[in-house]
Formats: sequence, structure tokens, C-alpha cells
Amino acid sequence: MTFFYKIHGNSKVGYKKLTDADLGIRGGSSHQTHIGLHETSLDYLKNFRRNFISPFIYEDKSKELLCLLTFIERSNGRIEAPKIISGKKTNLFYEGVKINSVTKEIREITQKEGIDLGWYLMWFGLENEDLVFFLFKNDSEDFKEVIRIIGNVKIRGTINKNDVEFKQIINFLELKINKTSIAYLEELEIIAQTNDVASKIIKPRSYDIEKAKAFYQETGKKGEELVAIYLEKLKASQSIKNYKWMNQSKESGFPYDFEIDEITNKKIFTDVKTTSYTFQQKMIFSNQELMFINQNPNYHVFRVYNINEEIPVMRVCENIDLLSQKIMLNISSFEKDLLLNETSIKELKLAISPINRTLIFNQAISLK
Repeated sequence: MTFFYKIHGNSKVGYKKLTDADLGIRGGSSHQTHIGLHETSLDYLKNFRRNFISPFIYEDKSKELLCLLTFIERSNGRIEAPKIISGKKTNLFYEGVKINSVTKEIREITQKEGIDLGWYLMWFGLENEDLVFFLFKNDSEDFKEVIRIIGNVKIRGTINKNDVEFKQIINFLELKINKTSIAYLEELEIIAQTNDVASKIIKPRSYDIEKAKAFYQETGKKGEELVAIYLEKLKASQSIKNYKWMNQSKESGFPYDFEIDEITNKKIFTDVKTTSYTFQQKMIFSNQELMFINQNPNYHVFRVYNINEEIPVMRVCENIDLLSQKIMLNISSFEKDLLLNETSIKELKLAISPINRTLIFNQAISLK
């Protein structure tokens, strides 16, 4: 399985059992506004940013939260006493958007579910040095899995590269962050194809957007390669006469990926729409593609999905032209209105759901 998120090559995994002070329980004279992170767990980082967005995992969900990281920097450059603070109301903003801090989120969860359950926090770094925080309690499946991997959990500890359990805990955490971030990653896949980030309240990290673009290019290439293998099998069994892969050597710029010559000599233009995720993930079409479909109704969409799973799957749509006709009528009307204002559309990207009621997809085909 190929993961979007990769853990930093020199990452250490820090963890601690959260104390009453960490959880914001005011006992005696304690009014602690932070959660301490022991510095040995972060000494591989080169960039100690003070405020940034961090993925936060709890149970089977991940969300983007504000990490308010403070520390003491000695004259020799040594970083000591790193901690994440709760933050005042005026601090809980990122690029003009109000957002909860990691520490505040932890305290809200634990106070709601019961502070006496025994709570643990684990943290680690991604390849771009973003920190990820993972909260779990001692009666959870996550806790059982952590215990299975590292044995007895101390009050606090750091798991290093030289520790025998390091590789297994990294594999577990990498799987965890990728599986719990599906909604965010699905959105990044759309952004990679459209450059549209307006729908996101918190703008995704620039690093994530650039990586998503490269990731999607690889995804698209994999999808076409799998379709080429599938078509080669059809050719060998004489189910089709021949096919031409337009992007085999380089990106052709054509509004389709394959030309398929059927046994009846009918030519089918085929576009491969690939996703790392489920069938329902929206497909991106340009107005040029839809215009071509209108002029060439023998156009099929090969929807390849779950591309990074053990067995990717494909479904074929043979009636995309029906939907294209409806959409192009609306676009044509819109373009005419724009021309009245001396304005025109140069490029338009449309996100179309595969479960659109106009579209009919054939039965799933395993690609292996």
C-alpha cells in the first residue's frame, strides 16, 4: 500500500501518560496551561515553528488543529522544555480562521469522556517536520495495539531508531495517520487537479498541496498502466481488435487516454479517471474534454479506484455523453452571457460524481 503521509526519516516517537495538570484539572496551586513534550523526542527537528497546523488523531478520526509550540532556546541553540500551550481566545486563529488548539481539544475530549480513564498522548514528525498528535485512553483498542508493540507503557518515554519496536510502531502510526485522514486526502486529490482551495475553511498546507499534485500524477500513471494491461488481455482474447495508448511515452494533451478499435471496427475514445480512494470520489473533467465528448459520443470513462489497495478495481461508463450534453448547454449559455461583458472562459474544471443519476457504470472489474 502506498501512503500519502510519510514519517520523518529521523523521527522519534514520544509519548506520556497525561497528568491532571496536563488535562487542566485545577488542584491545589496548579494552573498549568500547557502539556510538556520532552525534548529528546524532538531533537531531530531543524525547524521549531511556534504556531502551525498539526494533524490530531483520536480514535478513528483525524482533524487539523493549531499547535502552539513554545520552548526555551539556549545561547548555544539547544532547545529545551518544549510544550504545547492551550492558548487564549485571541491566540486561536490561523490565517484569520478560528481553530482549536491541540491542548484545548485534548482537554475538551478528556473532560467530556472522563478524566480518570487514563489518557496517553503520543507524538511524531512527518517528513516535512509537521508534528502529529495521537490521543488514546487505556481501555481503547489503540492502547491495546500500542501495548502489543512496545510492551509496558511508561509514564513517559521516547522510542528511537535503535529500539527493536521502532519499525513496528512507525508502521502502526503511519497506517493510522493515513487511514484517519481520508476526508482531508480526498479533498487534496481534488485540489491537485483543480487548484481550487476556496471550499476549505482552513487552507491546506502548501507542502501537502504540492505533494498531492505529484502523488496524483503517479496515481494517474498507475491507473493508465493497469488499463493498458487490461486492454492487452482483451486484445489477446480477441475481444477487441487493437488499442492505442496516447500517453505511453509522454503526456499527449489529448482529451482521452486510449483509442480502442473494437471487433466491429468501431473506434472508442477512452478516458481513465483514477483515484486512490473509493468509487464515489468525484471525477474531474475540463470543458475541453466535455466539448470533445459532445462531438464524439463513442466515449467511455474507465473509472479506476482503490488504486493503492491490493486489488484495484475498475468500472466503465458508456453514457457520459448524455451528461456532457446537459452540462455543455449550460456552459454555452453562460459563455454567451460572459461575451456580452467582453469576458470568456479559458479553462473550466468540473467535479462530477460517479453516482450522478444520469451516469450508468458497468459491473466492477478487478485489475490485478
